[in-house]
Amino acid sequence: PTSTSGKSFDGISSTVAELVVARDVRDLSDPEDVRAWGLARLKTANRDKAAVSAAVSALTRSFVARPNDRATVESLVMGLLYQDGGYDRAIDEASRFLADDASAPAANANLYAYLACAYGQRYAATPAAHTDVRAAAATGAIAAARQAVALDAGWAAYLRRIATAAPGAVDDDLTALAKDSPELRRVLGLDGAPGPAA
Repeated sequence: PTSTSGKSFDGISSTVAELVVARDVRDLSDPEDVRAWGLARLKTANRDKAAVSAAVSALTRSFVARPNDRATVESLVMGLLYQDGGYDRAIDEASRFLADDASAPAANANLYAYLACAYGQRYAATPAAHTDVRAAAATGAIAAARQAVALDAGWAAYLRRIATAAPGAVDDDLTALAKDSPELRRVLGLDGAPGPAA
């Protein structure tokens, strides 16, 4: 999937995903095949917690074999965004990779966008009384969103969509923060504020 498709799995059809997950992941040995199975399982999960867990387990297995491979890290971080409470590990893994990888900063736009989503989830999940945690999550989300859009303007439209998602939408990671943060709205060009061209 390209950055403009975000977490929507547009790069894999439902039919292909069903065929891929029909295989038993335990029979797969190549980390790339395991990663592809995990992504296909996410595509077919339909919010089913057991299916998401199986997908993240496969993505973790691929990650253990290839912890410094950008596509593997991106896939794991994206998968963790669909797992209840997965945002903490998503933040850790994305931050680790980004801190260690200075070779191709423009290629990291996807990870910055996923990192913004993970921080947005942390912000939404943290009770308002924990102002320090919420402030840190807001700062992290805004910085990551700014970096994602600076590296690949195609992320601006996607991040705007998830910042303005309807209640109960699958991809609403930035909705709570966007309601509270004029700075995030400015970074994403919401509310008529000057923002990135998409």
